[in-house]
Amino acid sequence: MGATTMGSDQVLTEFEWTWVVYDPRDPLGQIFALFTLSPVFIMVMYATLVVFQRDMDIIFMLIGQLANEVLNQILKRSIHQSRPHGARMSGSGMPSAHSQFITFFSTYVILYTWKRLNSHRRLEQTLTMVGAIVLATMVCVSRVRLGYHSLEQVLAGACVGCMAGLAWHMLGTAVAPRLFPVLVQSRLAQFFYVRDISHIPDLIVYQHELAVMELKRQHVLLLFLVGVLSKGVVKSVLGTNASLILILSVALFYWRAKQRSVTIYDDIARMQAETAEKLDALHGVGNGHVPASSYTQRKTQFKLDEKDASLITDRMHQYSSKLSGSRADRRKFLRKRKQRISEFIDQDEREIDLNAMPRTMNRSNTEAQQSERTTIESIIEEAIDETETG
Repeated sequence: MGATTMGSDQVLTEFEWTWVVYDPRDPLGQIFALFTLSPVFIMVMYATLVVFQRDMDIIFMLIGQLANEVLNQILKRSIHQSRPHGARMSGSGMPSAHSQFITFFSTYVILYTWKRLNSHRRLEQTLTMVGAIVLATMVCVSRVRLGYHSLEQVLAGACVGCMAGLAWHMLGTAVAPRLFPVLVQSRLAQFFYVRDISHIPDLIVYQHELAVMELKRQHVLLLFLVGVLSKGVVKSVLGTNASLILILSVALFYWRAKQRSVTIYDDIARMQAETAEKLDALHGVGNGHVPASSYTQRKTQFKLDEKDASLITDRMHQYSSKLSGSRADRRKFLRKRKQRISEFIDQDEREIDLNAMPRTMNRSNTEAQQSERTTIESIIEEAIDETETG
């Protein structure tokens, strides 16, 4: 079914992504028609995530998805193979745009889930990957079942989509540590509050833990106020012992909330240590595994608020990603520039060449300043030490 003619002058054609018809006698026709519209639903999902999340990961994936569509149009116009006889749609059919779209999406989702989802979320990880495979399969089958493509056209689109998704994910893994921190510092990114979360292993778990901790803090404050207001009433009605029990109960709840806070700091410290080791591995030092000493030192001395801790982690990640030179040169440079790291890193977008720096260092001066370090400087110093050892 090609273009439709109306009158003598006006010619209409279908919009490929939303045009779908099916045989009402087919019991599965309506289901396959819904699956074949999946690319439309996914693009709406992309738009929603970009508007409300504004992180570089989803923006990079969307750019890859659009580039995949451009590749499909180039291949279609180059091959120019007709659709199967009886197809209710005009235009070239090799390779299938729907199958290439959905296999790119599914391949990227599977790789991203496998690499980034928390290891404790095995069930969710498995369900996500299986769901992506099922979705891709159903969309590909629907294109053949509804008669829009031949099996060869669908398989060709699926192969191209899988390879494109794999290549784009590999590119993202390679460039994210260096490119994303630079992009989020641009004026445009800062105006729209675009963020880089590539250094956070599992954003959902991280945000959930912070939200739970904040909620518990609010509960502790509420209980404290209730305890203060009701202390006099309890004391007058039940006596001094009951009043003391109430105060001890509030204190116990507060202590448990603080223990939870320590767990959050431990998680932040672990993520910081993992980021440092991964950055070190990119420079050819170490194998990317976190030594126990690195995590322990960060865990015991990490005492900032969550937002401050996250800021320092981001800044250390961004700053380290700009460095070049040997391990010793990077260590000397970072130690000498602790103040700049903590205050001016967001304004420094230059590529820093450490090979031209002096290779001497006054160890006595560094050791004399150890006792005068602020909390921020202490964390930076630990990150420097642990990144450069091992």
